[in-house]
Amino acid sequence: EIETCKIKGPDGYQYHPLWMNPVDAEARGIRHGDVVSIYNERGTVLAGAYVTERVIPGAVSMDHGAKYDPIALAEIDRGGVINTIVPGSITSKHACGMVVSGFLAEVQKTDLDSLKPK
Repeated sequence: EIETCKIKGPDGYQYHPLWMNPVDAEARGIRHGDVVSIYNERGTVLAGAYVTERVIPGAVSMDHGAKYDPIALAEIDRGGVINTIVPGSITSKHACGMVVSGFLAEVQKTDLDSLKPK
Protein backbone atom coordinates (compact mmCIF):
# COMPACT_ATOMS: atom_id res chain seq x y z
CA GLU A 1 0.00 0.00 0.00
CA ILE A 2 2.76 2.46 0.91
CA GLU A 3 6.24 2.38 -0.52
CA THR A 4 8.81 2.10 2.25
CA CYS A 5 12.02 1.86 0.29
CA LYS A 6 14.60 4.58 -0.10
CA ILE A 7 13.95 8.16 -1.22
CA LYS A 8 16.24 9.18 -4.10
CA GLY A 9 17.74 12.60 -3.38
CA PRO A 10 18.69 15.21 -5.98
CA ASP A 11 22.29 14.03 -5.63
CA GLY A 12 21.26 10.49 -6.69
CA TYR A 13 21.85 9.02 -3.22
CA GLN A 14 19.22 6.63 -1.86
CA TYR A 15 18.20 8.09 1.54
CA HIS A 16 16.40 6.19 4.27
CA PRO A 17 12.82 7.56 4.66
CA LEU A 18 11.76 9.72 7.59
CA TRP A 19 7.98 9.64 7.95
CA MET A 20 6.45 12.94 9.06
CA ASN A 21 2.99 14.45 9.18
CA PRO A 22 2.02 17.02 6.50
CA VAL A 23 1.34 19.64 9.22
CA ASP A 24 4.94 19.40 10.50
CA ALA A 25 6.37 19.21 6.99
CA GLU A 26 4.53 22.34 5.86
CA ALA A 27 5.63 24.27 8.95
CA ARG A 28 9.26 23.50 8.02
CA GLY A 29 8.94 24.03 4.27
CA ILE A 30 9.53 20.32 3.65
CA ARG A 31 7.97 18.45 0.74
CA HIS A 32 7.80 14.72 0.05
CA GLY A 33 11.19 13.62 -1.32
CA ASP A 34 13.26 16.46 0.17
CA VAL A 35 16.47 15.56 1.97
CA VAL A 36 16.13 16.45 5.65
CA SER A 37 18.43 16.57 8.67
CA ILE A 38 17.31 14.91 11.90
CA TYR A 39 19.47 16.31 14.67
CA ASN A 40 19.96 16.80 18.38
CA GLU A 41 22.91 17.32 20.74
CA ARG A 42 24.28 13.86 19.82
CA GLY A 43 24.60 14.41 16.07
CA THR A 44 22.88 14.60 12.70
CA VAL A 45 21.41 12.01 10.35
CA LEU A 46 20.17 12.70 6.82
CA ALA A 47 16.99 11.14 5.44
CA GLY A 48 14.44 11.46 2.66
CA ALA A 49 11.18 13.09 3.71
CA TYR A 50 8.20 10.77 3.43
CA VAL A 51 5.20 13.01 4.11
CA THR A 52 2.20 11.00 5.29
CA GLU A 53 -0.89 11.24 7.48
CA ARG A 54 0.16 7.94 9.09
CA VAL A 55 2.34 9.76 11.64
CA ILE A 56 0.73 12.06 14.21
CA PRO A 57 1.67 15.75 14.23
CA GLY A 58 4.63 16.45 16.49
CA ALA A 59 6.25 13.06 15.92
CA VAL A 60 8.38 11.48 13.21
CA SER A 61 9.22 7.86 12.51
CA MET A 62 12.37 6.34 11.08
CA ASP A 63 13.69 2.81 11.10
CA HIS A 64 17.26 2.21 12.30
CA GLY A 65 18.83 2.61 8.85
CA ALA A 66 20.71 0.30 6.58
CA LYS A 67 24.36 1.35 6.79
CA TYR A 68 26.59 3.89 8.44
CA ASP A 69 27.74 6.24 5.68
CA PRO A 70 29.23 9.41 7.16
CA ILE A 71 30.00 12.53 5.19
CA ALA A 72 33.67 12.85 6.12
CA LEU A 73 34.06 16.59 6.63
CA ALA A 74 30.69 17.27 8.20
CA GLU A 75 30.45 14.26 10.60
CA ILE A 76 26.91 13.66 9.43
CA ASP A 77 25.52 10.21 8.67
CA ARG A 78 23.65 9.96 5.37
CA GLY A 79 23.01 6.21 5.62
CA GLY A 80 20.05 6.66 7.95
CA VAL A 81 21.60 5.12 11.06
CA ILE A 82 19.30 6.82 13.53
CA ASN A 83 21.01 4.86 16.32
CA THR A 84 23.84 7.41 16.14
CA ILE A 85 21.60 10.07 17.74
CA VAL A 86 19.58 8.02 20.25
CA PRO A 87 20.24 8.22 23.99
CA GLY A 88 23.06 5.98 25.21
CA SER A 89 21.16 4.75 28.27
CA ILE A 90 20.37 1.08 28.73
CA THR A 91 17.06 -0.30 29.98
CA SER A 92 18.46 -1.34 33.36
CA LYS A 93 21.67 -2.48 35.04
CA HIS A 94 20.46 -6.06 34.49
CA ALA A 95 19.71 -5.74 30.75
CA CYS A 96 21.74 -4.29 27.93
CA GLY A 97 18.81 -3.23 25.71
CA MET A 98 18.89 0.38 24.54
CA VAL A 99 16.23 2.91 25.54
CA VAL A 100 15.16 4.01 22.06
CA SER A 101 11.38 3.94 21.87
CA GLY A 102 11.39 7.71 21.66
CA PHE A 103 13.72 10.68 22.01
CA LEU A 104 13.84 14.38 21.16
CA ALA A 105 15.18 15.59 17.83
CA GLU A 106 14.48 18.37 15.36
CA VAL A 107 13.98 18.09 11.61
CA GLN A 108 14.85 20.65 8.95
CA LYS A 109 15.24 20.70 5.18
CA THR A 110 18.86 20.13 4.17
CA ASP A 111 20.88 22.17 1.70
CA LEU A 112 23.08 19.43 0.21
CA ASP A 113 25.34 21.96 -1.50
CA SER A 114 26.38 23.35 1.90
CA LEU A 115 27.69 19.88 2.88
CA LYS A 116 30.10 19.58 -0.05
CA PRO A 117 33.82 20.13 0.63
CA LYS A 118 35.00 23.57 -0.42
